Amino acid sequence: MVSARQAAGLVDGKHFTAYVDEVKGLKRSGDNDAAAGLLLRLVGAVEAEAKAAAPGWYIAPWYFEQLALLYRKTRRSTLRRPSCGATSARAQLPGMSLWPALPSGW
Repeated sequence: MVSARQAAGLVDGKHFTAYVDEVKGLKRSGDNDAAAGLLLRLVGAVEAEAKAAAPGWYIAPWYFEQLALLYRKTRRSTLRRPSCGATSARAQLPGMSLWPALPSGW
């Protein structure tokens, strides 16, 4: 049986960690739009799992970093910002310095 926390981290029935090789393959093949689309869905699952977990749950930064790298590589001027609830939760989590480091207006 899957716990509520684990269920929150599912994307199309698979845990977000099962998509790492697919993201890498999309990036390697140059399909940055598909990679960014998948990463946006995975970031949502990462945030949902952290929100469903106990306070202080660690958010996996790899998905956010990969999305930021794709946006920078493709020179997109917008980057999906986390919801207000996720922002306050993220501020308490170790290893999540990506969002505060973004320039204002992103």
